[in-house]
Amino acid sequence: MTATTFNFDSQEHKAYEKTPAAKSIASPAGIWIAYENQQLAGWYEGKELEGGKEYKVLTNKLDENDEKIGIPGVIYRQPRMLVIGRSPLLYGIDKKVIGVWRKDEGLDKNSYKFARRYMVIFVDAKNQPLHIAPVQITAWGVFQVSFDQQLMEFRETCEQVYADVQRKPCEAKTLLWHSMWVFCPELKTEKRKSRDGQESNACVCVGFEKPTVPNWEDYCIGRQAHAQDIAVLHNSITEWWRKGLKSSSSTQRVETCNRDSLMMQSQQLIETLGWNQEKGKQYLMENYGKRGRQMLSDAEFVDFVRKLQSMQVPDDDEVGYWEDVLY
Repeated sequence: MTATTFNFDSQEHKAYEKTPAAKSIASPAGIWIAYENQQLAGWYEGKELEGGKEYKVLTNKLDENDEKIGIPGVIYRQPRMLVIGRSPLLYGIDKKVIGVWRKDEGLDKNSYKFARRYMVIFVDAKNQPLHIAPVQITAWGVFQVSFDQQLMEFRETCEQVYADVQRKPCEAKTLLWHSMWVFCPELKTEKRKSRDGQESNACVCVGFEKPTVPNWEDYCIGRQAHAQDIAVLHNSITEWWRKGLKSSSSTQRVETCNRDSLMMQSQQLIETLGWNQEKGKQYLMENYGKRGRQMLSDAEFVDFVRKLQSMQVPDDDEVGYWEDVLY
C-alpha cells in the first residue's frame, strides 16, 4: 500500500496484539527470527527468505528421541534494516528485562545484565520493506554494546554525508530523520569472557556499510514513496519499549527506608515463586553470603526484592522463546 492509496482489504490493517521479536545468534553470527514471528510481523508472501537463510535454533527441550527440539526460522547474516526505535539502557536478570537503568538508584551494576530494545523494519536490496509490523530486537551484553556503538556511529556518518551533499555545516537530526536510513551492520563471531571467567562465542557488531556522497541514496529512503509509511510507523510506537516493564502502578515501589515494607514485599514475592524456607536461605547464601533477610543491608535488601520481582512470570507480550533458546 502506498502513502497515497487506501486499500480497505489490505493485510496492513491487521492489529498486532503481540510484538514480533528477533534476536542475535552467536555462531554463525546474525539476526534470527522464528517463522512464527515472521507471521506476526506480516511478512510479505514469497519474501520470507529474502536476504536470509533457513536456520533452526535448538532449545533445551527434548523430543521423544531425547534430541533437542529446534525452532525453525530465518537468519540474516548481512541484515538490512531501518531502525525506527531505540530504547534507553535497560537492566535485567537471565534475559528478562526489569526496568530502565539509572545510576542514581545505587544498584550494583555487577548484579545485572544490560540491554536495549530496538524496533526495526527489515528491507531488501532495493530498500523495500519485507514486512508490515515492526520487529523488536532485545540486545544483551556484548552484542548490545557493539551494536549500539556502531548504530550511533552510523547515524553520525549519515548526518555528515548529508551535510556534504547539501554543502552545508553538519547538524544533528531528529530520530524520525534517522529512521529513513538503512543500517547494514557487519556481524562477526568472537570469543568473549563472561564475568565468571568462562569463554564463549558472542555475536559482535564490528562495523557497517558506510554511505558516501556518491551513493548516499542507496542507503536512504527519505525521498522514496514509502517514506510516509515508515514515518507513520515511527510516530505510532511511542514508548513501545516499556512493554512488560513493571511500573509503580502495577508493582509496589521498592523503598530503601522501610525494612518492614521490604520484608512484607519480599515475603509475597517468595510465596508467589513457591519457595520454601531452605530455598530462600540457599538463594541468600549464594548471592549475599547471608542466611536471613534480617542480616541484609538496606542496599542488599532492595537488590534482593528487585531480583525476586524479575523472577515473576513476565507480562511482556514479546514472542521469542527466550527461556528455551540456547545462547
